Amino acid sequence: MVVHGTTASVFWLCGDFLVVQGVHACQPSVSQQNKISKTLSKTKQKLKMKTYADKVLHAKSSDIAVGDTVLVKKQNAMSTPFDPKPYTVIWRKGNSIVAKQGDTTVRRKCW
Repeated sequence: MVVHGTTASVFWLCGDFLVVQGVHACQPSVSQQNKISKTLSKTKQKLKMKTYADKVLHAKSSDIAVGDTVLVKKQNAMSTPFDPKPYTVIWRKGNSIVAKQGDTTVRRKCW
C-alpha cells in the first residue's frame, strides 16, 4: 500500500489490478458525465432521424459491386433511355460509382 502525498489517495495492488481510493478516484467528474450523456443523446437522435428518413423515402442499399456490368441512363429524352453498350464498374464508395466502357468513364450516384 502506498499513500500519495499530493492527491491524498491510497494505492494498492489487488492481483493484477491497481486499486485507487481517495480524493481523486478513477471516476469521471459530473461535467464529463454530462458531456458523455449529451453526446450519446445526440447520437441516438441522429440515428432516430436517419431511420425515419430512410423509412419515409423507402431507402434500400445498392447491390452493385466492383466488376459488375451496368447500363448507363442517357440524358437525351428523344432516344432510348439507356446506352446499349454495357459499362463495367471500376470503383465504388458510398453511393458513388465510376463505370468504364472503352475510353469512356462515367461517374454517377446510386440513389
